[in-house]
Amino acid sequence: VGCDRTGYETALGAFSIGDRNEEGRRILDFCSRNDMAIMNTFYKHEETKKWTWYRWNEKEGTYTDKSMIDLVLTSNKNIFADVKSVASISCDSDHRLLLAKLKIKKIRSKQSVSKKRLLL
Repeated sequence: VGCDRTGYETALGAFSIGDRNEEGRRILDFCSRNDMAIMNTFYKHEETKKWTWYRWNEKEGTYTDKSMIDLVLTSNKNIFADVKSVASISCDSDHRLLLAKLKIKKIRSKQSVSKKRLLL
């Protein structure tokens, strides 16, 4: 989705990575039209916890391509506490596990109002 927030300030956070391609522009347009936000980009993390896809190069012994392609979209930013990728869990895939921490308020049960009867 890229780092340039111009025109997408509500949809794209300050902590995005990479360059924007056509798919990134389309997802940002979708988010803007539907009042949504890409939550991966709203939390400050080291770069290794931002990218969600990688390609390992055996010759170089390093990741040659990496990208943020797995995204958490929401219409309510207030329910999220954090979003990041987890590198330490191997899912036997070139995608990393994406972890979203939510802020969920406990719903109070309605207490039944009991009326005390007076004996006369």
